[in-house]
Amino acid sequence: MLLKVRPESSPLRSPGVELRSLNSTGPVKRFDGPFTPLEDAERNASLQRFLDEMPPGDQWIIAYGSLMWDREAFPYRDTASALVYGFHRRFCIWTVLARGTPEMPGLSLGLEPGGSCRGLAFRIDRGRVLEAFDKVWRREMYTACYEPRWVTACLKDRTIAAVVFVARRDHIQYAGGLSPQTIALHIARAHGRRGSCRDYLADTLENLNALGVRDRKLERLLELVDSQSHNPTTIKAGN
Repeated sequence: MLLKVRPESSPLRSPGVELRSLNSTGPVKRFDGPFTPLEDAERNASLQRFLDEMPPGDQWIIAYGSLMWDREAFPYRDTASALVYGFHRRFCIWTVLARGTPEMPGLSLGLEPGGSCRGLAFRIDRGRVLEAFDKVWRREMYTACYEPRWVTACLKDRTIAAVVFVARRDHIQYAGGLSPQTIALHIARAHGRRGSCRDYLADTLENLNALGVRDRKLERLLELVDSQSHNPTTIKAGN
């Protein structure tokens, strides 16, 4: 099925970013400004390529982070718990707007290779695929830190083809290889336009619990974050 994306005018680009040298008691990264967003033409081209590969049948989007509860972001028909093999969720994307600042970057969830990930699958009405995907692309593909992919996901009674957003390891926002202590430091201290990183982590766990899912790694991370908040000198930054 071929759906055409309407081209729009491009927004002004934000300043580029540069890594700065840091001391051992501050954040492990600082940036000179917001990350450069994709031009509308680039984002539309990415979406069009993805739509050109769209499999037949119902279309699904898998949420594994804030998209699980940000349900007004795009139109959908219904939801179901879904399991994706081959990827796991991890705090591996720097954010300097939504839940952080250039001076104290926060961390967002991304999918990394290996293991499995349970999240919430949204089924999209066939007649609203372009509308829904366009809104999701504007949200998740604000920059190019994610790579959208079609994957096979397991529902309770069947398998489906679904969209997931995988962390791009070649992007400047990629934050791979950080220790749990460093991740906790940034989550404990970072705040942005959409709130605190700590609340983002807690809300993720709450929504997973509503699906009957326990993510013990995230539970331990929240404990580490809260210990950092209560005693900020106990965790040293480092990779």
